[in-house]
Amino acid sequence: MPHRLSVLALCLLSVTTAFAGGHTNTLGTTGDPVVVHAGTLLAKPGNTPRKESSIAIVNGRIAAIEAGYLEPAEFGDVFRRPQKVSVVNLRDHFVLPGLIDAHVHMTAQPSVFIRNAQTGGGTISKTDFALNGAVFAQRTLAAGFTAVRDVGADDESAFALRDAINQGVLPGPTMLVSGPTLSSTGGHGDKGFGASESLHAHVRRAEGVCDGAAECARAVRHNVKLGADLIKFTASGGFMSGTGTQQMYEADEMRAIVETAHGRGLKVAAHVYSADAARVALDAGVDSLEHGWLLDDKALRQMKKQGTYLVPTLLISRPSMWADMAGTGKGGVLRDEAKAFEKAYAMGVRIAFGTDVGIFDHGQNALELEFMAELGMSNADVIYSATTAAADLLGIDSGQIAPGARADLIAVAGNPLEDITELQRVRFVMKSGEIYTQDGVYRRGVTTRKVGSPVSLR
Repeated sequence: MPHRLSVLALCLLSVTTAFAGGHTNTLGTTGDPVVVHAGTLLAKPGNTPRKESSIAIVNGRIAAIEAGYLEPAEFGDVFRRPQKVSVVNLRDHFVLPGLIDAHVHMTAQPSVFIRNAQTGGGTISKTDFALNGAVFAQRTLAAGFTAVRDVGADDESAFALRDAINQGVLPGPTMLVSGPTLSSTGGHGDKGFGASESLHAHVRRAEGVCDGAAECARAVRHNVKLGADLIKFTASGGFMSGTGTQQMYEADEMRAIVETAHGRGLKVAAHVYSADAARVALDAGVDSLEHGWLLDDKALRQMKKQGTYLVPTLLISRPSMWADMAGTGKGGVLRDEAKAFEKAYAMGVRIAFGTDVGIFDHGQNALELEFMAELGMSNADVIYSATTAAADLLGIDSGQIAPGARADLIAVAGNPLEDITELQRVRFVMKSGEIYTQDGVYRRGVTTRKVGSPVSLR
């Protein structure tokens, strides 16, 4: 697709200056063989952490884990000889799998630029989104999130960003991308954040609008053609569109979406608030419910029976997280946002960590971890939701530190099982065997400035 190639080229241009004169290795490569000495290792979240461990990493994957602090030669045949093997000293750190956010919007966040577009003061192009995403991806990785699931963007920018990261051109987390969110006409996803009609395609990315079972099946096939890793649709209304919480798609439309996606090997995420809409989506066979703040006991029991994941995105229920978004007040649409999450946790519903970041600033993802703990989830289960559970939902081979798994790991100074806020202060980040953050310093030219657009920084 020529346009996507042009967006990708501009992504490359956007980081040339940031990396000039800096580290010259190819970004995102699997790196040299490494041994990591971990003072405390939580290899499999949900299990008891172990003390004084050594992790051997070869070709971007975990090759072996041994007790004690071993030198490379003590790993036997794990490393070929002669071969340079680096040793990373994390003896004073708590090491755990890289974090995973199952609900992000990587190519946008609140800014003066977006507010201007909402009020008719400018347009946002797909190139703008892609260039912003190049910065937001770095910020996300630096925060310790080594994989994300992007659930709603235009038909080019997030795909271009994903591909640039996968090709080792840009630093960033592993991305699974849905592309355009499927929405009914006039539903959540077809509103443009209150923008004028001429801006809908730019601001609310309305390419995924479809009505009727046949048209919705076609929309799924179109997203597959674009390169989608999953499909997302809006089963109910939502805040930003002012569409309330009522059901947006009929049962046959939801079935068409799910059956077409599953037939092509893709999972399906359903944006939903109301219990009625959730039950229809569950009957259709969705793999995850996003938000789900008004789920009732019947819907939660069905989720548990079917093994459906809840991705709660609780942080955006806090008014402070909406301060930068113009014309998007909740207006009392919902009530007791945390109640369904608390019930889901008590009932044993599968929960995967997700934030809806992009509605608030990228890099703040770990605040959701703290909020989940405040609502009664144990720190151990919070970490499990953001590692092993999220990896299972995404279908990726990370989320635990085990032989054969991808070498995605992070380290913090304290014990997050005792203080979950330690995960807001990540000191070390490795993705696929490549070190991106060490001693709390990001090594890949990340900017801490807030980005409104490539040329409009605030």
